[in-house]
Amino acid sequence: MERESIFIGDQQYCKSFENLFNKKACIISNRAEENKTFIGYQRHLNTHNNPHSIGLGEIKSDLSKAEALLRRAEGIFFNLDSIRRQESFVSESSVTGLNLHEACSLIRSAGMAMNNKLMLFNYGSEQLNKDRSEVISLLIWYYLEGLISQNIEKIEHNNNKLYMVSNPYFDKPVKFIQGNITGRWWYQHPETLYYVPCTEDDYLEMSKGRITNDFLLDVHVD
Repeated sequence: MERESIFIGDQQYCKSFENLFNKKACIISNRAEENKTFIGYQRHLNTHNNPHSIGLGEIKSDLSKAEALLRRAEGIFFNLDSIRRQESFVSESSVTGLNLHEACSLIRSAGMAMNNKLMLFNYGSEQLNKDRSEVISLLIWYYLEGLISQNIEKIEHNNNKLYMVSNPYFDKPVKFIQGNITGRWWYQHPETLYYVPCTEDDYLEMSKGRITNDFLLDVHVD
């Protein structure tokens, strides 16, 4: 499957693809399940909290929290039910949810995911109509914009900011890099030496001698 693969389908069609990526999938939805990574799930619609996922409230306060998760994913699944019903035109949506501006920002970040092999849009259990088609078309436009911006900056470019952080977990300091163009963050895995997308919070927590839940995931960017 090529990196640029894009699929559009209903709920049943999309579920079969999720199993192909297992824990390397990132799902944007108003509901969450255990042992998977979700973005934008709404706590009042779920029976449990998922420590590896990001709820709607966290997204509303800071969209950048989801950006690193999307850049790590190998399969990204966007459920239209993550957008509030008045803008998604999907009956499974809630009156609360992402607005279209936030959805487009997330999808642009998804397009910049170097490891991503699949972008799948799930329009729910109803038939695809004009309104939902227009929403998906808009999201695809922003995904493609992110796709053509993947190589806008190189990780080891001389103009990027470099931070070496000593810590109690590893013998050597951990290298953090902040891109000079987009402001995106990476760290170099201390064992594999791969560069892993991360957030500024990961850097700040490591600087304080702490480590976040998402640190040291088994993913990389070549």
